[in-house]
Amino acid sequence: MDELVGRPTGHISLQFLRTCLETGADVNTTDTDGNSALHIAVQKILCPEPEDVYEPGETARAAEAVAMLLKAGADATTVKFIPFGVPHLVTLKLLHAGARISYDLLIHTVPEGDYQFNKAVFLHRVHAAGGFHVYKEERSGRMMAVRLLARDRNVPKEVASICSNSWPTTLSAA
Repeated sequence: MDELVGRPTGHISLQFLRTCLETGADVNTTDTDGNSALHIAVQKILCPEPEDVYEPGETARAAEAVAMLLKAGADATTVKFIPFGVPHLVTLKLLHAGARISYDLLIHTVPEGDYQFNKAVFLHRVHAAGGFHVYKEERSGRMMAVRLLARDRNVPKEVASICSNSWPTTLSAA
């Protein structure tokens, strides 16, 4: 497992990861602490090794490693939690692949700043819906209803967008 993150330097080596995946490495193997390569890559986005803090592109490499591991079939449920600071695109990829939201962690962590607050609100909505795929379907249904109403009533897109964000989830079933 340590080889996937390029030890001993600690930085993520995408070339080494590609080589491992091409030669048939098990993407779901875990290290002695029970961490999968996917979990390690997610954590590297936020918590680079001290010597990598100023390494150019370390966060981008970690996000690319997450995408490569998911594409290779890594089990997204091995990610123990999705921190607020992970880029939203990475969060969406993880949720789409089946990662779970640790609600206990979510309610006991105070987000810092607007970005993390918005991520917390999003994760609360996903959790309340019962998972990412249910949330996505509900949201899609609400947007379709708003678009149809807006089209028939000539409502500007900006107003329709505001309405779709304020309607309760139960309207999507109508």
